[in-house]
Parts: sequence; C-alpha cells; structure tokens
Amino acid sequence: MYEYNPFEHTNGENYERYGTFNFDEIMRIENFSKKMLDEYNQEQAAEKVAEMLPAIQEQERENARKLIREEYRLAEGVKIYGLSQFISESVLVNGEELGRGHFILDKPFYDPLSEDIRMFFDDTNDRWLVRVKKGSPKLISRFVVVACLIVDASGPGKCRAFVIFLKGEAKPLIFWDGIIDARNLRRQTQFHQRGLSNGWKDLYHESFLRALSMCKAVSFLTLPRHAGWNATPDGRIIFVSAAMDIPLLGGLFEDGKGMLRNVARDIILNPTERTLESIVADFHNLLLDTLPVKIGIVISAMSRLLPHYKAEGLTQDRLWVVETSDDDTAKAMIVAIQNKEHRTTKALFSSMWLPYLEKEIQKYVDCAAVLRHSCAICSMHDFDKILKYLYELIQTGYADDDFKRLVPVLLIDNAGTIPEEFQILQLSIPDTLRIDNIELAQRILGELHFHIVKFAERNPDAMAQRLKAAITEAKEKVSALPRRSQNNSAIMLLATAIMLRDGGILTDSDIQAMVQWLATEAKERTSMSRSVCKTVGSALSNAICSGRLPIAKQYGQPFWTADSAFVAVDDSINFSKDTLEDEILTDLSVGRNTALQYLKDEDVLFTNKGEDQKTWTVETEYGVKKPRRFYSLSRDLLTPEANRIVDEAIASDLYYKLDKNINNFFPFIKHRRLDMVAGQQIADYKHGNTFIDVTGTTGSGKTDWIMMQVVQRAKAGDVVVVFDPTNAFCQEELSGHKIPEELIDNHFIFWDMSTQGWPVNILDFEGCVDFEQKVQRLSSLLISGMHLTGSNQKAIVMTKSEEWLREYEINKSLNIHDLSERFDGDAEERNLKKKLAALLSTVKDMKNEVQTSGWSNLLTERGKVLVLSAGIATIRPDANPFDILFDTLYSFKDKNRDGRITVVLDEVQTLNHGGNSTLVNILSRVRKLDISVILASQDYLNRSLATVYKYCGTHILFRPLGEECIRAVAELTKLDINIIRTLPDFHCAIMGTAYSEYYKKSIQLKSAIIGETYRPPYVGSYD
Repeated sequence: MYEYNPFEHTNGENYERYGTFNFDEIMRIENFSKKMLDEYNQEQAAEKVAEMLPAIQEQERENARKLIREEYRLAEGVKIYGLSQFISESVLVNGEELGRGHFILDKPFYDPLSEDIRMFFDDTNDRWLVRVKKGSPKLISRFVVVACLIVDASGPGKCRAFVIFLKGEAKPLIFWDGIIDARNLRRQTQFHQRGLSNGWKDLYHESFLRALSMCKAVSFLTLPRHAGWNATPDGRIIFVSAAMDIPLLGGLFEDGKGMLRNVARDIILNPTERTLESIVADFHNLLLDTLPVKIGIVISAMSRLLPHYKAEGLTQDRLWVVETSDDDTAKAMIVAIQNKEHRTTKALFSSMWLPYLEKEIQKYVDCAAVLRHSCAICSMHDFDKILKYLYELIQTGYADDDFKRLVPVLLIDNAGTIPEEFQILQLSIPDTLRIDNIELAQRILGELHFHIVKFAERNPDAMAQRLKAAITEAKEKVSALPRRSQNNSAIMLLATAIMLRDGGILTDSDIQAMVQWLATEAKERTSMSRSVCKTVGSALSNAICSGRLPIAKQYGQPFWTADSAFVAVDDSINFSKDTLEDEILTDLSVGRNTALQYLKDEDVLFTNKGEDQKTWTVETEYGVKKPRRFYSLSRDLLTPEANRIVDEAIASDLYYKLDKNINNFFPFIKHRRLDMVAGQQIADYKHGNTFIDVTGTTGSGKTDWIMMQVVQRAKAGDVVVVFDPTNAFCQEELSGHKIPEELIDNHFIFWDMSTQGWPVNILDFEGCVDFEQKVQRLSSLLISGMHLTGSNQKAIVMTKSEEWLREYEINKSLNIHDLSERFDGDAEERNLKKKLAALLSTVKDMKNEVQTSGWSNLLTERGKVLVLSAGIATIRPDANPFDILFDTLYSFKDKNRDGRITVVLDEVQTLNHGGNSTLVNILSRVRKLDISVILASQDYLNRSLATVYKYCGTHILFRPLGEECIRAVAELTKLDINIIRTLPDFHCAIMGTAYSEYYKKSIQLKSAIIGETYRPPYVGSYD
C-alpha cells in the first residue's frame, strides 16, 4: 500500500517552483525573492505616504493648536485661583467636602437637540455651531469659559453666586444664587450674536452651559464676612484690608440689593517697603513724647490684635474715655488712636442718627473706633443713646466672628456726665497737645500697623509666643494695682505696650508711666459733682474770655460795677445772682440748688454760714465802699486762658503789654507770670522824685537790674555816669550779663582811674574870683574824699591846702599827689596824712603830663555811658576818690544845665553820705539840674544811709540781707514776710511810684509790686 510522505510532496512542489531539489539552493532563491519583495513594498509605501503627508501634517498642527488652546485656557483659569487667599479648589460645608461636580455637570444638558440639529464646538475658531441637514453650519456663540468661581457655597448646588470668566472678556459674568438663566445671560452678554431667531436663542443659552461644562478651572471663593482678621478655607488667619481689594471682583459687591459691600475697603493699611527701624526712628522724631499720645498709640495697636487676645481668653471689659475740651488735643488723640483709615481725623459723633451710627460701626473691625460727644453742644438724649450703645458693644461685641470686634473710645469734654457705675478707663488731658504734621504722623502709624499685622500673619507661632510672654508680664504688673484697676483691658493695654517696647517703640519708663496711670486713674475719674464744677468753670471762663463778663478788683482800679465780676482779697472771683443765672447755669443738666450743692461739696463755692452767697465790701469808681452779696467761686474753676485774662485785668493798672505805646515809659520789672511790664514814666528829672535806691544781698540781682536801666537810659538819650568802686560794670561783667558786644561798643566808655588817672582836672578853678575861693574849692574836694566831719580836721586840711596852693601859684609843676607830705606835724596831722595818702593812691599820678578830658568833653555826647572804675585800687570807706568826682560833677552840672544825666552810685555806703555831703546836697536840691540818681547797696538797714534813703522816691528791693532786714522790708512793702524772704534771684519788690493807666502818670504805691528784672529785647537772655 502506498504511504503518504509529506517530505516527498514538498519536494515535488519545490521542484515545480524552484526547478531543483537542493534545499540550500531553494533557501537562497527564497531570500532573494523576499528581499526583492520588501524593496517593492517600501517603494509602494513611500509613494502612498507622499500622497497622504499634507493631510497628516495639517491634522497634527490642528491637534497641537487644540492642545495649546486647552493649556492656555487652563492657565488663565489657574490665574484666577491666585487672586485671593480666600479662593480654594474645594470647600468644607457642614462637614462635607464640596467640589466642582456638586455644582457643574460634565455633560451637555440636552443631547441630541433633535435629529436634524447637531451643536458642536469648532476648536479651531472657538465657535459654537449648529449643523443643519439642508444648509451650512450656523454660528450660535463664541463662548469659551476659562474660569469659574463658586461664591460662598452653602451646600450641593447652593451658593451665593457664580463668577464666570470668558475668554477675551475683561469683566466676568455674575449669576446670583447660582442660577444661569437665559435672560440674565443675554443681558450680561448683551446677546452679542445678532441675527439669531427666537428659535435659536435657546441654543445660545445651551452653548454657554456646554462651554461651562468644558471649563477645567473651577474654584470656590469664600467672601470675608468683615474687614480685619478672617479665616481662609485652608485655616490660615488673614487680615483683610484695602490692600486686598480686587477690581476684577468688584461686581460681587454691586448686586443692586444693598446686601453686600466690599469689606476690603473698610480698613486701610499703608503698605511699605521701609524697615521697622526706620519707621521707629521717624516715630520718635515726629510723635509727641507725652503719656496720653503714647497710650493712644498702644490702644490703636492693641485693636489690631483682638482675635489673638481672644485666643488667650482676653476681651475688652472697659470703655476707654479720653477727656478734653481742646480741639487740637482731640485731633492729636484721634490721630494716635483711630486706625481704621490712617487718613482722617474725623470721629463719629453721638448726635448722629443711630441707624447710621450702627451701620458705620459695622465697618470698624479689629481697629479702634473713636466716638466724640460734646456736653456743651449735644443733647442728653444723644448722650444716653451713645452710652447705651457703647455698653452693648462692651457686653456683647466680642464673639468669634462678630462684626463688633473693635475697641471703642469715647472722646468727651466732660467725663463726669458718665454714670459712676459705668466701667471705664479715663484719661484726662488738661494740657494742649498739637501734632504739626498730621498727614505724616498718620502715614508713620499706618506703616507701623502694617508691620504688626504682617508679622502676625507670617509668623503666627512666634506671634503667639510673644503675646503669651507679654500677657504674663502684664498680668504680673496688673496684679500689683488696686483691685478696681485689675481688668482685662488693663492687661491687654500693658501687654501691647510691652510688645511695642520690645520693638524699640516704647521704653521701660513709658510702661511704668502707664502702670502709674492705671493705678491712679480711678481716683482721678470725674464725678458728677466734678462734672458740674467743670461745666460751671467752662461757662464762667467763656463769659470772661468773650468779654461778656469784665473783671474788676475789690478795691482800686479797675473798679467794680454791677455787670462785672471782681477778684477779692482772698483771690476768689465774685459775681451777682443775675450773672449766675444768665451766664453760668444755662447749660447744666441739674437744677440750680443741686449745682450749688455740688460746688459746695467740691469746696469751690465760698459762702456765709448757712447761705449760698457771701458778703463783700466793694469799692466803686467814686471811692464809695458798699457791702454787697455775691456768689464767690474759686479761680481753680477757670481755664488757663480765663485765668490769664483775670490776671491781666487785675494787673492792668500797673502792668502793661510791651506793644502798648506809652511815651517816656521805662520798664522796671516783668510780671512773674504774664507778658506784662511795670515801671515809671519819666519825661524829665525836674519833676517828681527820680532818685532810686537798690538794695539786696550779694548775688540777688541788683547789678543786673541797674545795667538794664543804664542801657534803657542810654537808648533814651541820657548821659549816664557810673561810679564803679568794685569793677562790677567793667566790659567783662557787662558781657557776662548778656549785654551784646555791639551795644557795649556803641554806648559804653570805660575809664580806669588806677591806670588813667583823674578823668577831670580837680585843680580846675574856673569861676573862682580870688585865692580864698580856690582854697575853699580844693579843701572842699579833699574833705569830701576824706570823709571829714570834725571842725579841727577841716581847718588843718584848709591850712595845708592854702600853703600848697600858694606855692602852686608860683610853680605849676607841683603835683597834688605830693600834698600829703605836708601833713608832718602832730598826731592829728599824721592821721590826716594817712587818709589823704590812701585817697590819692587810688588814682594814678600822671605827673601833670596828660591833659584830662574834663566833664565838658565826657558829657557832651548823648546816649553814652561813662563807667568810672577804681580798677586795681582798693577803695577805703574813709578815703574815696569818687566823692571828689561827684563833687566836681555837681559843680559842672550846676553851670551846664542842658541835657539829662543819670548817675549810678554803686556801693553807695563807701561814699561820703553825711548830712552835709555832696550826695545829700544833690539828693535834696538837685532836681533843677535834671539829674537822676540810682544808688546801690546791700544793706537796707544801714543806719548811716537812712538819710540818703529818705530822699529816694523809689525803692527797688531784692532779697534782703539778714532776717532783721527781711522784717524791715516786709513792713515797708506791706507784703507777706515769706514773700520777701523767698524772693528768687533777679526778682524784686518795687515800693514808691509806678505808672498808672487810670491816672495816666506815675502814682504812689500803697503796697509793693513784685516782678522779674525787665530785660529789653535788644539784650540777651540767660536762657
């Protein structure tokens, strides 16, 4: 039987195909054939690809464009995500995490639209088209959504709004309540595809929904509830301010329903690139270095950290009250405290409409709100309203997310109207505060707050640690305060101040000052009785300052009249019942009797026993003295300005402002508190008593006063001659008393007798008719200089003078300095020899070689001051060359009477002041010569000067020498002995005459007036 052999069958086929049975040959043929076939296929494929390549390349480019467009749109959407810290990819609502799919579907709403209509998106041209069976595609819209914000999501499909950003559109579309209805869409896009029939309008809406479903950049926006600190969706704490205002999202706050506002605009922080160190330097250079301003700045900074304090269990439990009635002070405190805008000094007023006030307060979050109330202007109803509102803020305004999270500060002119049970921290400011550059101060404080806020944002852990440490230190300080001062508000204040100290803004002494204020502020809080007193004082002060209530004195000028108030001898201010009712009690919230009782309680109303008034005897203009009943109040009630006006009125008869022009008026003293001067009107020296004695202990200011009078007299045209035995008026001393060098050079001439000899020729016998008169003149000069009183000594001097003169008549070369050698007889002559030698030794012997100037040359130029000094010589009490000069001056002036002369005699006790001396003769008879004399000595009780003093019409009394002298001066001046005993240096009492405005001349004083030495404006100040 034939058996099938597969190999045999194969070999047959191979032979038929290849013509051989050789297997190797067959494989070579197969390989060659395969190679040839591959080459043919590749050639065919290349030809095919070449035909298809343009279409492939175009498709690839289209795919690339689509990819780029998709990536661009996604990138544009991601940009929206970075607009705000309050935008997130998802949001947690009631424990459920909501994402994109809870609000936007991923598929079309209607598909297909119909069998004949198909909508598709043209990726190439960003167009939505409709393909119709019997027509070309129809353009429906060009919607491309690049981003969508879901605002304030409250649950799946529930939100406040959709904010949708379209490609190529600057302004996003907003759909409230998350409803995208067709009409709203057409309104916001102004139905930009014109020419669509009503039938196609639904497709317009559908194309927008499909474009939204294609958007990949969908995020959630959680709007902040208020300005200040807010939590972001990821749990961070962010401070919302104007710096976060996003114009692109502005439409979110303009819904037309009045429900939303852009809370980012409620607080303005001044962003800055400057370092904290440079800001602190400006802070110290510009801001007032006062405790009230620093407390205000701490309150302001504290308000920026309220949530941080809340986390530590601290909230405000006291109302901050600043008491001031001064507008400049109020403005300075508003700058320091109110930090909502850092651009305005406007405060909220209690008289504002309450709904408006509450609406405005909603914008004050994590900042200080300053409310202002004027007790003099605003009604009590306004005040009750504002107090109730502030009480509610303190009690209920500090919940975690409550918009009332703020520090309220009440700025008021009278804190006493606040009920005493109301818990406050009161800062009373009696002095005026003024910030010169308000705008710069606000900018610096804004920059400081910017650093505080940004540090808290960027370093929450470090902030928490610093705050804990500051609170611990603050609590320790507060624990040492009185119990009434131990409260959360005090702890928060000190803790903030401590952190500002650590930042270099405050110092330890500032902290201690605030602790001291907290310890005493409750004691100083204005009570209702103090409030009434303050209101009365304000009303009385206003009446005085406005001129409605003139001021008089109880006795003397200005005289009392029925429509004026007067100052009594006890310094109280007194007025009639009509004045009380018409001017004082009109603005009080309490009745008259209650007000008077409060005034009594505060010990500012002085009365007769059992009455409301006091009886005073007052003097009228006609000299009549009448007893009358008055309301008598303490001047402590008056404002500083009113007290100044009262002081000026009381002093106005004897003291004058320098701008008042009074002819021939010479100021002596300046009022100790007022810018007013007192002195004498001196037209000439021939009328009245122009002789002045100046007494006082060493260093009390005598010489300084005389110098000021000397320069005034010289400026007025006098020739002034100063007899200076102690060199107190030398050029160096004048400069030491701040008299300018130019004035010294122009007015002063210095003659030192110890180096220049006699300034006049004492051997000038002009006018002597015979030899006996010459002897009389020379011996008279020598007797005066030697202070001789005994008749025998005078006779000896006359004899020796006659002998010397007879020889001098023959020999003119004789020298007066040799005269003492002729006294060579008995003991009496030898004693006279010593005196005469001592007298002549104080003057340099010029050997008759130098011609002296003479009075005729020295006294001719008006406005000059001739200082005659002893130089290095020592003046003995019994041998004084100035007596000789004084005698020759008297003789010269007796013959040359033109022009006024002021003679200054320093250390007058060293001159011959006996009953027949030249000095006494001048004082008793010299008025006709137009000479004024100023005498200076230390001891007012010098018995030998009593005759001299009695001729002086004016006594200038500096602090006396010794207790006995103090008593004598107090008796003379009729002033309290303690006033005399404690007279400061350069202060003196004037007893004698002073110019009176009422009498228009100098009058005799009944009691002394006191003041500081007047220094003309052209003389320097010791300050």
